[in-house]
Amino acid sequence: MGHLNLPSSKRNVKQWRLLDIVTAVFFGAVFLFFLLVFTPLGDSLAASGRRTLLKSSGSDSKHRGRLVALVEFGRQAAAIDACPADMVDHMPCEDPRLNSQLSREMNYYRERHCPRPEETPLCLVPPPDGYRIPVHWPESLQKIWHDNMPYSKIAERKGHQGWMKKEGPYFIFPGGGTMFPDGAVPYIEKLKQYIPIAGGVLRTALDMGCGVASFDFHFLGFSFDLVHCSRCLIPFTAYNASYYLEVDRLLRPGGYLVISGPPVQWPKQDKEWADLQAVARALCYELIVVDGNTAIWKKPNGDSCLPNQNEFGLDLCEESDDPSVAWYFKLKKCVSRMSSAKGEYAVGTIPKWPERSTKAPSRASMMKNGIDVFEG
Repeated sequence: MGHLNLPSSKRNVKQWRLLDIVTAVFFGAVFLFFLLVFTPLGDSLAASGRRTLLKSSGSDSKHRGRLVALVEFGRQAAAIDACPADMVDHMPCEDPRLNSQLSREMNYYRERHCPRPEETPLCLVPPPDGYRIPVHWPESLQKIWHDNMPYSKIAERKGHQGWMKKEGPYFIFPGGGTMFPDGAVPYIEKLKQYIPIAGGVLRTALDMGCGVASFDFHFLGFSFDLVHCSRCLIPFTAYNASYYLEVDRLLRPGGYLVISGPPVQWPKQDKEWADLQAVARALCYELIVVDGNTAIWKKPNGDSCLPNQNEFGLDLCEESDDPSVAWYFKLKKCVSRMSSAKGEYAVGTIPKWPERSTKAPSRASMMKNGIDVFEG
């Protein structure tokens, strides 16, 4: 029998080529799916995409403002995405990368520096790995979960001072510190010998903490009955006593200033201690006591002491100065006038606690219907 030779069909060749392309695209899509879902590359691309998306959400400032307002008022139904995992320590106003580029003058770079709204990702900062429901109050006064703040450097460096120690799964706070190793209670009892802590006379107190920042407190003038520093290491007399003047702005007339630790009778800090006393005298602060390394002063009730001859060139602020204007201003180089505050602010002239909690303060009268709002 002879063989029948049939011409090859061009149509079948085209069909096979099309099938090959479809098959290749399908398997390529499957491969890409597994690559993105089950490999670190997918996580990285997703995180990068989320960052771009979250930042782009702020490109329209009006839209972002409306979204933020809805979230704050609890009216936003749409879920807000979580930030990428590497943003677990994200603090918008405490970004070391930004702060390291700022001026060192007066430790300005250690202040809070918040980015513009359009530069801030709108997302929820994720908790650290192993995060647990916090220890309930009042037990949390003495301990917290280590995994909720998994950084042990402070405990390792300061554990011997009793500030903070790692014990099993917890950080514990035994009490104590450099200036009161036996705990805060004996230290407070010592202060009670010189300050009317009990009885409701003193209620509002500001502890200045460690002096590693620029020491710029955004509080209303004459807000505190007592200002306290325990080894805060703040150079109060530097920059023409600018730091001391800020304390004076915050402290009520007749209020108390307590400084424990350097430079109060501290080795090799005789000049700093002498300068601190000189500033206090120039502002007419009464030295109540020097007990070991603790000094206590009482602020005067009026401006009559100034202007006073002093080596720091201190003088009263202008009559127009408002001691309660503190946001976005540099530290003042002048002494806030107590007469500029409307109403009664001096310690001893305002109601004692707890009566103070039910009586409208003088500042309430400065706003429209303030007294009615307070009493309502």
